Amino acid sequence: MTPEQHLETFYRENRERAVLHFYDSLCAAELKSYTEAPREPTLVAVGASFDNLISGLVNRTPEAYVESQTAAFKKRIAGGVDPKDILAGLKSAETSLTWLIEQASAERPEFGPQLRRMGQQYLLMTHMTAISIRTYQP
Repeated sequence: MTPEQHLETFYRENRERAVLHFYDSLCAAELKSYTEAPREPTLVAVGASFDNLISGLVNRTPEAYVESQTAAFKKRIAGGVDPKDILAGLKSAETSLTWLIEQASAERPEFGPQLRRMGQQYLLMTHMTAISIRTYQP
């Protein structure tokens, strides 16, 4: 098993906890689109976002991931979502992924260094996406 496969497997086995962690992080950031929305449908959407995050991290090149995320976020901004909310959401995703990587590393310590590098790669992708969002003018 590769570190990427372990992360995917660990995520699938612990998806409910991971999604709740992400959701709680988004709510703690006081993002209206999460705090004012009904919990269950929002959890479904957060779960789909985290699924996409894990899939993108494991299966796509960093460039392709940044391009797809930036395009999706630009559509949301054009639809009226405040860019600050998107940036706060990226920060929450970063925090949640770090938590997931630490949990997965504790289960398989031999994969810890590679998983942490994946986390660092995600941080870089997040920063690249954030730069695109900050400079976007709909």
